[in-house]
Amino acid sequence: MKTLFILRHAKSSWAQPGVADIERPLNGRGRKQCEMLQSWMQQQGIAPARVVASISARTRETVARIAPALGEASIDYVEAIYAGSVDTYLSEIWATKVESLLLVGHNPTCDELVRYLATPGSLEATTLAVQGYPTSALSILKFDGAWSALGRSSAELTNFVTAKSLETT
Repeated sequence: MKTLFILRHAKSSWAQPGVADIERPLNGRGRKQCEMLQSWMQQQGIAPARVVASISARTRETVARIAPALGEASIDYVEAIYAGSVDTYLSEIWATKVESLLLVGHNPTCDELVRYLATPGSLEATTLAVQGYPTSALSILKFDGAWSALGRSSAELTNFVTAKSLETT
């Protein structure tokens, strides 16, 4: 069984006027989100074999701050993920050779990708169905078969975690 983790970067800062979108860092709330997420991932034993992430500053910082939970994962920063579509994200996923992959990207693509991949029943069973995909949200999808066979409604969404839900645990 393969596992795909889809993480939207943590909350970024808009405090510096004139900073290009790709260069925006995390803000204090985003750094706190990463702490909670990293701790939760370690408690759950989540350690993907590979990470594919956007090249943006906020995405790189998110990955760096959750790194203790990533173990020995290889990390690739991919320019196409920054402004990529669902098809772009799928191309990266389909090229994967490991059993578990963490994709760290941006909205609206993270939201659209999970809704595309999740079986309707597993999607409806989560708060994602009504809540949307906030910063630091992490989806966990499982499926059998080759990565290249992953497509519409082919994966079970087994968990959807948000920073807000981690604050209450």
